[in-house]
Amino acid sequence: LFNYGIPIVGVMFLGDLLITGNRYVLNYNGLYEFIGVYSIYMFVCTIAFQVLTEPVVSYFHPILFKLYDETKEKFEVIFSTMSVLLIMLAIYMSIHIIKYEDFIINLIANDQYKYSDENFIIIVVLGGFFCSLYRIFSTLYYVEKNTHRLSILVAISLVVSLLLALLLVQELSLLGVAIAYALSQFLLAGYLIINCLCKINFYLDTKMILVFFATLLISIIFSKNFTFDVIYFSIFVDFFIGGLLALFLINRLMIRS
Repeated sequence: LFNYGIPIVGVMFLGDLLITGNRYVLNYNGLYEFIGVYSIYMFVCTIAFQVLTEPVVSYFHPILFKLYDETKEKFEVIFSTMSVLLIMLAIYMSIHIIKYEDFIINLIANDQYKYSDENFIIIVVLGGFFCSLYRIFSTLYYVEKNTHRLSILVAISLVVSLLLALLLVQELSLLGVAIAYALSQFLLAGYLIINCLCKINFYLDTKMILVFFATLLISIIFSKNFTFDVIYFSIFVDFFIGGLLALFLINRLMIRS
């Protein structure tokens, strides 16, 4: 309980603070007008990447726990395939969140909450993407029952995010806060990925990767050569393509498992 269960509470609590904590930096610096903007952008990215990663990770957690103790090689194959699948879908989702920024912000709020700097949405999405990598590769800490160390790593990432935000907000305002979050998530995810690569064999499915890049190319060609007066058609086509990609990748994962 004390070595595994209670540290998970710390991971969850600190993880939520990592996502929302920089709002307090904005408040501390008197940038009240940006708190709502930051909250909406973070909400969009957090929900989008959670919807993508949580069902798959949660489904495979019991399987991976069992295989880690019984058949290490099988564990490595399934974990590698699951990770590659989620990374590719996260890349696809990242591109389309950026593409449909205006539509998404207007769907949730209105134009007043759209930030003028075009780099802002890219930085926020990168932060969400790195956060999804953290969620994927933290799996190894769970199966090792090493959540105590994971909670420490998340705590360090939170401190880094807050300190960087305090430094960058003076010069870069809201963009600095977003950079601080993205960079802290990048460092956390990077450490977890390196840890995984040092401990297990990581297998790449060539067919999955080729299909992903082919699908991405089709989506890009479609976007460049076809435009619709009604944005809903464009969204439908992009997500239909993404849905077909997801079905193929998930089927591939289920076959290998």
